[in-house]
Amino acid sequence: MGDVLCIFSSDRVLLVDMEYLMRDEGYKEGTPLKRLPVKRTIDFWKSRLPFGMGFAKWRNFLYMFGGNYPRESESERDKLRPNPRPESVLSGYNMFEEGPPYHAFMLDLADDRLEPVPLSSMSGPKLDPIVVVIGDNIYVLSEILLSGPMFEVYNPITDTWRILPQTCPPSGWLWKLQWYSVCGSVITCKFTSYCRFDTITEEWEYPIPEDIATREQICMFG
Repeated sequence: MGDVLCIFSSDRVLLVDMEYLMRDEGYKEGTPLKRLPVKRTIDFWKSRLPFGMGFAKWRNFLYMFGGNYPRESESERDKLRPNPRPESVLSGYNMFEEGPPYHAFMLDLADDRLEPVPLSSMSGPKLDPIVVVIGDNIYVLSEILLSGPMFEVYNPITDTWRILPQTCPPSGWLWKLQWYSVCGSVITCKFTSYCRFDTITEEWEYPIPEDIATREQICMFG
């Protein structure tokens, strides 16, 4: 399929042709805006994939974690609505039909079939998780408070999970996550205050001063 840029939403993934983007001269003032050169669309209804997943691209593979299936009757799901965006995806797993979201899938972006491959399940459920790739590890932290481990690391080489120390603030703060950034081996989060997780020592530090958190956010976005 070539090199692609993955754009995610709660119910689909767009695969954009990077080669075309690199050849394009870009936007010039006064010229009409162009549509993105989308090569493929992965619709979660049609692919029977969960909504509210977190995503990460590692090498030439797209990894998808967590999420769950909206509570619909079989007849409604079989309609394969063209643009479904259920609000229930953000309201907790009690609104879903198949239990807590332990799902994990992988797509080989070099395979034109783009068939989702189930991976080993997470130890705890995740809805709308933060997903961060550092080296050959993928860190998955649920943004929404659920039962069970909320923070785990996945090894895509061995297809194994390992539970990490849980988040630094009281668990209820997870409803108030505002942003996160990555700088080197450190993941910085803002709940009602700032905290960060060092992936080398595997320890949380909190609270941290806002100026330090801001510098790490600048590190991520340049």
